[in-house]
Amino acid sequence: MKKIDKIYKLIADNRHRFVAVASRYSEDKNVIDEVCQEQMLYFMQMNKKVLIDIYDKDGLEGLVKYG
Repeated sequence: MKKIDKIYKLIADNRHRFVAVASRYSEDKNVIDEVCQEQMLYFMQMNKKVLIDIYDKDGLEGLVKYG
């Protein structure tokens, strides 16, 4: 499995962390789900080298903060 695929899986497996962050700004579950889905799309469409660099530097915490 490529490193980028591992990062995507890590992001998907930790969706609850992104939901928790989004929950600070809205109580509407539909809005929270939409934001988390858009965020995953953004991660998948962004420059892969930048995403890997963020992960290498700060790990999952860096991805959550970046998101």
